[in-house]
Amino acid sequence: MMKVTTLLLGLLLTSACYAQNTSKTTTSTPTQSTSKEDALNIPEANLTQTSTGSNYTYQFVSNRVMSAERADRWEDRFVSVYPELVSISIDPNTQQIELVLPNTHTTADLEEMIARFGYSGYQLTN
Repeated sequence: MMKVTTLLLGLLLTSACYAQNTSKTTTSTPTQSTSKEDALNIPEANLTQTSTGSNYTYQFVSNRVMSAERADRWEDRFVSVYPELVSISIDPNTQQIELVLPNTHTTADLEEMIARFGYSGYQLTN
């Protein structure tokens, strides 16, 4: 009986010490939550549209900062996710995006692609 009591007391002290040590080393960082107001203030992209043969070329600046590695990954991903996409080019230095789509593309497809770069929609300029 004495061994069981000693064992339980040891476990209790060990768990109390562990809990106290983890509370000292664990820092809680507040998470940033996006308010409804912030979500409504997502900007629209200003797209330049040019027509070349049977394709449209759209150019705009990304609202998300991209490193060279990330830009390469996104280019590969876009080509596989959007089979209608003729080509995509992301310049990590200027954050300039160029999308080439067939002139038969839908506005929904274009809006979905633009949204991935941090925009809520777009405005066309020629």
